[in-house]
Amino acid sequence: MNEWSLNEFGYSNQNDMEWYSMNVIGGKFIPVVDEQFKIVAYEAGIELMELEKEEADFSLDGIDLSKLFANPDYFIQKLALENYRGSVPLILKADCADPLPDSFPRPEGVQIVLLLKEWMDIKYLDRVFELYAGEGISYALAENAQGVMPWPFHFNAHPEFIKISPDRRFPRNQMLIDYAGDKWALNNLFECFYKPIKDMGIRIIACDILSEEDFELMKPVADAFMGTWISEQVASRKIEVHNGAE
Repeated sequence: MNEWSLNEFGYSNQNDMEWYSMNVIGGKFIPVVDEQFKIVAYEAGIELMELEKEEADFSLDGIDLSKLFANPDYFIQKLALENYRGSVPLILKADCADPLPDSFPRPEGVQIVLLLKEWMDIKYLDRVFELYAGEGISYALAENAQGVMPWPFHFNAHPEFIKISPDRRFPRNQMLIDYAGDKWALNNLFECFYKPIKDMGIRIIACDILSEEDFELMKPVADAFMGTWISEQVASRKIEVHNGAE
């Protein structure tokens, strides 16, 4: 790997390079669960895994990693679609130029959910919705610093999921902390920020759940959860099955 590629993952000094030499990049189906830890979806992604300790759900062997880092969405989409055997929706990050190329597999019986990037403008998103209107493909939106709560009200088609973060820098998340134990205040917060979205049938995924504290913080408002702590819980409860199958 060249230095640019290493820096994309943050490995720039000798110690990091030695650590990387003992690890591999593997494709993973990352579980998305409800409050009872029932898997409601998987999101395809790549993770650094310790050799001989973890097994990839799909292999990146033979891929030019410099090209992978330059445009990861296409590579992950194709490999995930070729290897997914699950019965719950599969969430795929979508590239702006062509969200899901026609040449890519469309596994029978699998609901594909395209995770659209936060910087895409509304006019582009409308074109995407029109493009896939007849294919039964669903959509998810990932929140950015400006938030995405108003976006569904501008679309011709509503996303299936909105991904939000427990990041304490978001004022409404700080409100969740400040209002903990105050049912009246929490209910008002829910009514203002989340109920209009849920009333449209859109499910809210709290992502980046790194601890039980994050999980408890987001439980009053989220329908589903994902993150390293969630993945650990799924594995410890023996819920996860190879290839994302339930």
